[in-house]
Amino acid sequence: MRKGKYILIISSLLIFISIIVYFILNKYIKRKSSQIPTTYLKEKTLIGYDVSDQNYFLSNPEDIVIDEDNNFYIVDSQKNCILKYDSNYKFIKEIGRTGQGPGELLRPGDAYYRNGKLYVMDCGSFRVSIFNKDGKFLNSFPTSPIIVGQQIAVSIDGERIYINEPTPMRKRLFTVYNEKGEILQKFGELELTNSGMNVFSNNEVRFDIDRRDNIYVFYCHKPEVRKYNRNGKLLFKAQLKVLEITERKRILKNDNKADRANYVNDVCYCNNRLFLLTPLVPSLKKENIKFVMYEFDLDFNPIQRYLAKKSADIEWYCDSAVINKKREIYGVNSIGCTFSKYVIER
Repeated sequence: MRKGKYILIISSLLIFISIIVYFILNKYIKRKSSQIPTTYLKEKTLIGYDVSDQNYFLSNPEDIVIDEDNNFYIVDSQKNCILKYDSNYKFIKEIGRTGQGPGELLRPGDAYYRNGKLYVMDCGSFRVSIFNKDGKFLNSFPTSPIIVGQQIAVSIDGERIYINEPTPMRKRLFTVYNEKGEILQKFGELELTNSGMNVFSNNEVRFDIDRRDNIYVFYCHKPEVRKYNRNGKLLFKAQLKVLEITERKRILKNDNKADRANYVNDVCYCNNRLFLLTPLVPSLKKENIKFVMYEFDLDFNPIQRYLAKKSADIEWYCDSAVINKKREIYGVNSIGCTFSKYVIER
């Protein structure tokens, strides 16, 4: 009887200590996040409202990339093309057209620019299509039949094309192709459920590559980051602990009916920095914020937080963002169908 009483007391103490530790850690994370400098951004819509000119009207912009001359390439999955604009946002040309033949696109999604070439995930045709920067079609090759979500990045020398392709057939997080479509390598451990279902949704990621061909990976459906080298060796793995990520994790844990939006919308590398675009959480929606972006060093340490305020004429968030060498931030929105620039609020 006395032994059982001691066990009950010890169990109660352990539970009490666990609760105290939880609240201390939670406050520490919030305090550490609040110490990250925050910069407010103001939105300036550049393209999307002129219905009288189809060259300046976006139907469903999914992604945006930029070249060394500060030309912009906007992937429009409804128009089935890439719209190219110069550094002054003047329309240059359409790249691609509707179809499944050479140089044609069907529901294009993610894109990547490297060394004068534009690599496009042609989701409706389950392939990668490659164009030069002037829009000339160069080549295409087939990929796994995943309709949405696939991300693409290209090594510095252009010899390795990395695609997030976590299918039961591929059995790895990434498949590496050359421009001929030959598989060079597969790497990255997959997270599998007991039933083996939802392989892709559990392993969908956003990623980019630095100047040394290291690959920085942010998981969409869990607060985890990884770093691989060019050849697929895992260099680093950790939990992502910034304020918005922590809050979303708590909401999803406590409410099965909560919005299951991703932890991550987009990731890009620029000037030895990583920029992470995160979905909004309820506390920020009340503050009229459009999106949150974190700037990290290459060890995933957060060093700057950006909050973009909604403009008076648009209410939607930002799907994809790009940062040029001048650290200017641009983004597209697939629901509001806009291309915007975000400037520091003075």
